[in-house]
Amino acid sequence: KGRRKRKAQKEGAKGRMAEEGRTHGQNVMVWIDKKDGKEYRLSFEHAKLLYMVSFYAVSSKNDDQPETWIRELPLNVMMYEGIVAGKLDFDYAPISRLYSYVEEGGGTVVKRRFLNFSEEGMSAIEDLREQEFLLGLKLTNQDDITMTAVQVSHKGRELLAQLAPMLRLEVEEFVYHHRGGGACAPPQAKGLSIRKRSVAVAVAESWSREVWW
Repeated sequence: KGRRKRKAQKEGAKGRMAEEGRTHGQNVMVWIDKKDGKEYRLSFEHAKLLYMVSFYAVSSKNDDQPETWIRELPLNVMMYEGIVAGKLDFDYAPISRLYSYVEEGGGTVVKRRFLNFSEEGMSAIEDLREQEFLLGLKLTNQDDITMTAVQVSHKGRELLAQLAPMLRLEVEEFVYHHRGGGACAPPQAKGLSIRKRSVAVAVAESWSREVWW
């Protein structure tokens, strides 16, 4: 199923959403380039994944605005959040991965743990990079561990400007931590806290929940 989804996404695009509907039984978003009239189709899962990334990593609009990037580990944590919440239709399985954290004394420690990792989700990320809705950056830390970070490109921003409210809501339901208190307590986007023995999703100092192991 995931392979069939990815095959349908290999055409690229820039522009506006022309329609939403079903193509071969699959929910898709059709997006047409304003500049050259080229048409592209993204599955709803690809579109939701792109919107999720936009909460954490976007290209700058001008020279005065800093760029933001999201690395592979927090990206997978948030994909896992969406999957277990029933909002992203990807599989996942435990995979042995390296991760690093900073000790109280300031030193960096590298560990290997089994993490719930979505190969389908990462394949969708690669699809979005091939279509240039996402940009990628290779990073190397002080222990010579190479990792990949991504951000939503200008092209991706243009697509998301036309994203259907229904899809936005599905993503916001798992990206945001909804606190009690009604209108006086607006939702806050979840972040990542890497600890000695676990990884947790967290919102500032007010809330956290361990994930994965």
